[in-house]
Amino acid sequence: MSKGARGVPEAIGSPRAVTTAMTATALTPTRTSAQNCQVSLIDSPLSEPVMRLLGCSRWRVERTPDVDAAVQQIERGLVPVVMCDTGDWRTVADAAQRSPHPPGLVVLTASPNDREWLEVLGAGAHYLPVSKLDAARLFSLLNLLWRGWRKA
Repeated sequence: MSKGARGVPEAIGSPRAVTTAMTATALTPTRTSAQNCQVSLIDSPLSEPVMRLLGCSRWRVERTPDVDAAVQQIERGLVPVVMCDTGDWRTVADAAQRSPHPPGLVVLTASPNDREWLEVLGAGAHYLPVSKLDAARLFSLLNLLWRGWRKA
């Protein structure tokens, strides 16, 4: 049971306790699933803000030096989520589509535009502007992709 601001135990169903539990659940995978969660993050200047957020979570992040290394991971079927920038995403999306167990793909962008957004969505990937990046949005997307990968 958590304690409130004055050190008094809060009821399990209290609004504060429920909000705290919901926030913790949305930000990180469950304890039993955390050991299997992995994000492959292709190094680029756009990966730094994402890395700062992921570094404070239970998500296991593997920094991938380049697109070729990420494609090798995808081909082995070992990665639930791959994150890359707009320069690399088509190669990664092609590899994901060929994979029998495709990962979720998140395309990071510094300057979002509608044409690119539609192209990324049309390929089945997710478009994430780094300028509007916040922890809740990032972790919600990662949890969604990870659950979809596990069910596949």
